[in-house]
Amino acid sequence: MPRLAAVLIALAAATPAAFAAGPDGPGWAVAPEGAALRDAPGGETVREVAPADILTATEETAEQGGTLWRRLSQGDGPDLWVEEAALEPAPLATFPGSDMPVAGICAGTEPFWSAAWDETSMAVRLGRGEAEDRPASAATPEGWRHGVLLAEGLTLVFEARACPYSPVDGLVWGRGALVETDGARRVLLGCCRPLPPALR
Repeated sequence: MPRLAAVLIALAAATPAAFAAGPDGPGWAVAPEGAALRDAPGGETVREVAPADILTATEETAEQGGTLWRRLSQGDGPDLWVEEAALEPAPLATFPGSDMPVAGICAGTEPFWSAAWDETSMAVRLGRGEAEDRPASAATPEGWRHGVLLAEGLTLVFEARACPYSPVDGLVWGRGALVETDGARRVLLGCCRPLPPALR
């Protein structure tokens, strides 16, 4: 129990970061459908923005040919670049009083776990077995913007900030802690991202 309390206190004490992209810093962003995602500032087009793409903008910008470019992290793939002027903060619907998107997924390793949620349920997978769907409801602790989702025997705590628990080198925006309140009483740490149903 002391370890669980320490993790929850550390999460509560962390300063929440904004979701904004562009000049305000890293976070989730959108760009117009068809906008070119390039291999370098002003470089070759790797792919175009697809409908419902939620991009992860980093703090890094570069100027090339009079155009300002922002680096995008793909987590486990090569970074891409997009014109800064094309980016806007992702218009995400969030649970009242928090920065937690109304639809998203968190996952971690050692041991493997995942939790995908929407406004009424959380599909939880512990280990390599099948996901178990559980009714869930949002709660907002007083005084901080982290999201909390409650389900039978589980609490998911979400932060809108860079995730240090990723096995990949790229920036992953969004971190989570899945707390088992029954049985093993473990705290599982991982990274999170919104899912397209959260886009407004």
